[in-house]
Amino acid sequence: MEYQEEKKDGKNSLLISVLALLILLVAIFGISFATITFTDKGSESNTLHTGELRMSYTESTNGITIEDAMPMSDDVGMKLNRENEYFDFTVGTKISGHATIAYEISAEKDVNSTLNEKDVKLYLEKKVGTNYETAMSPTEFTPLKKATQWGTPKGDMLLTTGVTSKTNEDSYRLRMWVRQDATISEEKKTFIVRVNVKGGVVS
Repeated sequence: MEYQEEKKDGKNSLLISVLALLILLVAIFGISFATITFTDKGSESNTLHTGELRMSYTESTNGITIEDAMPMSDDVGMKLNRENEYFDFTVGTKISGHATIAYEISAEKDVNSTLNEKDVKLYLEKKVGTNYETAMSPTEFTPLKKATQWGTPKGDMLLTTGVTSKTNEDSYRLRMWVRQDATISEEKKTFIVRVNVKGGVVS
């Protein structure tokens, strides 16, 4: 009788040990998974065991604004070059070890925007050497219908994506204008977007 009780106690101890091990493994897996995805909004940087993604800009606000602008053609909009007519920013990656980081750049519409989304065009360039090349052709503000793999939310506009396996800095320039055939009333209209970067480790 005592032998059976000892045997039963031994089984209970073994079961408790196995459960404790499973809980520990789940906790470790959960922590490891949490380090795979990350986002960057503004100038703050987020660090992983395998790399870092950051966004930086020199302006006082993270984005660009249209205020009382007149409609214009794409040819004119793509060359806007005066102060406050474009927004420069940099996406930096720092990788240690063997890893590939994918990132996506998006435009988040401010809730105070009053212009119709279809009346606004965005144009993104990427710096290659000393020149800027088209990263996204002039496109109407197009909200995502669902969130992306890396977490750009529904309602934001995806501008471009990038992938890198080495420490790198990509410089971008964003322009925004009222499309040529938009109907503009006498009422003052604005459209404001903030630029965000989200990404994660591919491998």
